[in-house]
Amino acid sequence: MSPAAGSLLRLAGFFGCHLAACALGLAFARVGPYVSPVWPATGVALAGLLLGGVRLWPAVAAGTVLSSAWYGIPWMVALVFAVANSAEAVVAARLLARMGFANRFRTLRDLYSYGLAACVAGPLVSMGLGVLGLHLAGALTGPGIGTAVRVWLLGNVLGAMIVGPVLLEWARPPGRATVPRRLEAVGSVLLLLVLCGVTFFDLGHDRNLPLSYLPILVVAWIALRFRAPGSTLATVVVAIAAVWGTTQARGPFGSLPTSDVLVLQHTFLLVVASTSLLFAVIADERETALELSRANEARYAVLFEQAPDGIVVMGVDGEDRGRLLAANAAAARMHGYETRDLLRMNIADLDAPEEALHVGERLARTLGSGGMHEIIEHRHRDGHLFPVEANGRVLRIGAQRFVLAFLRDVSDRREAEARQQVLDRRLQEVQKIESLGVLAGGVAHDFNNLLTGILGSATLARADLAPDHPARTSVDQIVSAAHRAADLCRQMLAYSGKGRFQVQRLDLSALIEASRDLLVLTAGHRPAVRVELTRNLPAVEADPTQIRQVVMNLLHNSADALGERPGTIHLRTGAETLRAEDLHELVLGAERPPGPYVWFEVEDDGPGIQEDVLPRIFEPFFTTKFTGRGLGLAAALGIVRGHRGAIRVRSNEGRGATIRIYLPAVATPAEPVPEPPRPADGNGWRGEGTILIVDDEDAVRVVLARMARALGLQTLEARGGEEALTCYAARPRAIRAVLLDLTMPGLPGEETLRRLKELDPAAKVVLMSGYSQQEALERCTGLGPAGFLQKPFTLEDVRERLRAALG
Repeated sequence: MSPAAGSLLRLAGFFGCHLAACALGLAFARVGPYVSPVWPATGVALAGLLLGGVRLWPAVAAGTVLSSAWYGIPWMVALVFAVANSAEAVVAARLLARMGFANRFRTLRDLYSYGLAACVAGPLVSMGLGVLGLHLAGALTGPGIGTAVRVWLLGNVLGAMIVGPVLLEWARPPGRATVPRRLEAVGSVLLLLVLCGVTFFDLGHDRNLPLSYLPILVVAWIALRFRAPGSTLATVVVAIAAVWGTTQARGPFGSLPTSDVLVLQHTFLLVVASTSLLFAVIADERETALELSRANEARYAVLFEQAPDGIVVMGVDGEDRGRLLAANAAAARMHGYETRDLLRMNIADLDAPEEALHVGERLARTLGSGGMHEIIEHRHRDGHLFPVEANGRVLRIGAQRFVLAFLRDVSDRREAEARQQVLDRRLQEVQKIESLGVLAGGVAHDFNNLLTGILGSATLARADLAPDHPARTSVDQIVSAAHRAADLCRQMLAYSGKGRFQVQRLDLSALIEASRDLLVLTAGHRPAVRVELTRNLPAVEADPTQIRQVVMNLLHNSADALGERPGTIHLRTGAETLRAEDLHELVLGAERPPGPYVWFEVEDDGPGIQEDVLPRIFEPFFTTKFTGRGLGLAAALGIVRGHRGAIRVRSNEGRGATIRIYLPAVATPAEPVPEPPRPADGNGWRGEGTILIVDDEDAVRVVLARMARALGLQTLEARGGEEALTCYAARPRAIRAVLLDLTMPGLPGEETLRRLKELDPAAKVVLMSGYSQQEALERCTGLGPAGFLQKPFTLEDVRERLRAALG
């Protein structure tokens, strides 16, 4: 069936129902020929519009007109009825929709909403329009108007209260009931029919008016047992019996005058309809509240038992003071007991012995403040103690007071806090090391610039002096002191992690074996050095020169610790897989990922490291010796940091110390250990042409210019990158090479190099820096520098770099 056909069918069915209801109402008209004491069409119209939509209102109008015509009512009066009934149904339906009425009677709000819209607003609209229309049409005049107003209004109210609810409730029939329930319903209806027969059809031959209220007892019973569907059906039965018996001049209302009948019958039917619905709604709300209460009790019982935290209820008054009155499963598991065991205990039985002495004080504090939040040591059934976070509230039920406490085992939290404190201390150490590294690197960089001028000028002066010149000795001392200062700068740069790294894949055991004689010599002659190497170690990516330096620094540190006393130093290698928790215990370890590592360690049997000194051993310029710079371990730390390694220090005062260095292993095999590079013989090289010297330090530019001229070259100078670009752009063919400082204010060295290459892709640029060659080349990746000159440098260094660049 199409939607349009279905809509027409529903409209026709509704029209037929409303037509029948109008005819039935007119059949019982008691005020003139037009006004009925009960107007069932009101309930039918309202129920139809609520269930089918307000768009069905034309069926109300049509049913009213046709039924009026059937009874010979004039067309003008019929139209008045149609307008009044349609307006009443539409107004009531609209109001109920706005109030959220769900077409069922389940709450007092539903009953109030229906009463306001269907029994007040709608009937007032219908009565006002209807009586006014009848009066204007001449069908209702004189004293009959007052009676018509009252009867019309009450008739529509009764129609809405009696017919409307039963149609709304039975439009969706209740679900299937059990056989006993059905038998109970049938018995109740039969009893109601018997009482209605006795009361309204004189079957008991007694017209006593109070007897008419006897069926209300059964209606109330049905309402309480079967809710709104039963109460509305029972009300219809009583209303039909009362009206039918009265029209037959029988029952308590049949022998009364018309005016008295209308008043008493209306009152009676309103009492029955409103009382039955009120009882049904109250019973429904009570049942809903009970179900909600039972559901809440079950829900809270589940929450109480399934809560992950322990929950206990303690008494605080009289003999119950401190006694456990309730406990959930989590509280029992936490303490190793069954729940029934806890309920025979006092809270003091769960406290640690020293805590149990203060139970009374804790309860007093809780009662005074109304709550508690404490960390308390509790005792497990097996005897071990564990920390419990207790959060509680004082509750009062009647005259009794209780404490509801939530208990949480915070052992894991306490351990995590301890671990976090360790991590925080290590982080502070790392931050201190990094800040000192920045300071050391900055000082070394600036100092290198000064040394460049000193060392360069000294080597130039020495080159100009004859071997037997009186000043030659002084100049040699200046050169020697400058080299020692340069070595100090290298140590500081190593600490800052900016030393010169030439990384390759190494076997640490092979590297140490190849340098064994040099390393043993580092420790001196008094301590015995025992080398214990593990063969076939995984490779590490490291700078062999720097790693040798670390081993030498550690050996020298152990030899210093032994002093003049005899002792033994062990130098070992090995491999180990480190977990995250292992790395957190190491210096620099928090920054490293877990995985395979290769290690070497130096162990001595000297006096060990004092506990208060241990946190500071890697600080630059910190030393416990009367003389010394304190840079050996600091430099080792910087080199290890630059190699992404970590350090473990173990020491027992009086039993020696062990320092182990971890370097991350790589999967690829190791390369052969390189031999130290031999300097090229370039002492006789001299160049020709012009070079551009770019450096922001005047002393560096001056000494470089003198060195270049000593090598047969002409020079141009620039204080920064912008000046260098301008100078080069003016003489691109005349400048054979550029000596470019990497760290300058304004335009940095790498950007200057990039723009020089844009001007002349064939430009030969030698980088200069106090930092490492590796860092310089990483900063200038893809720009193709022609070489690198480490500050501070000598005349021979400059000669070698320029010879390599210019050929």
